[in-house]
Amino acid sequence: MSTRRTSPSNEGILWVFWLLRLPQLCSTCVAFSLVADMGTLRGAIGNWSMSFWCVCFAMTFIITIVECCRHPSSFPFFWYNISVTYTCYAALICLSASIIYSITYVQFVHYGPYRDRAIAATAFSCIASVLYVIEVAGIWDCYELKRSSSMCTPRDPC
Repeated sequence: MSTRRTSPSNEGILWVFWLLRLPQLCSTCVAFSLVADMGTLRGAIGNWSMSFWCVCFAMTFIITIVECCRHPSSFPFFWYNISVTYTCYAALICLSASIIYSITYVQFVHYGPYRDRAIAATAFSCIASVLYVIEVAGIWDCYELKRSSSMCTPRDPC
C-alpha cells in the first residue's frame, strides 16, 4: 500500500458518517443492548457476542471521532491502514458473532421475549456486518488506495 496520502474531502467524510458509520454505531449498540438486557440468561455465547459488538461499537466511535476532527493528518502513514484494517475485521467479527450466536444460542432459547430479543440482536448484527462490508468496498475509492506496493523507489517517492 502506498504511503502517499490522499485524504477525502469534508463532504466525503460526512457522507460516510451519515450513511455508514452512524447506522453501524446504532446496529452494534442495539445488538449489544438487546443481549445485555437478557441478564443472566444470555450465557457464555451471549457474553462472547456482546464483547465483540461492544468492541466494534467502541472502535467505530473512535475512528469516527478522529476522522471528523481531521486528526488523520497528524499520522498520515498509519491512519488509512488502521481504518481499512479495522473495517475488514469488524465485518468479519460481526458476521461471525451473527452466525455463532444464532447457531449456538438462539435456536435453544424457549419461545418468548428472550428469544425475540436474541433474534433481533442477530438481525442487527447482520445489518452491521453488511454495513461494514459496504464500507470496505467503498473505502478504496474514498481514500484512493489503488497501489498495492508498500515500497518506495527513487523514481516513485513516497
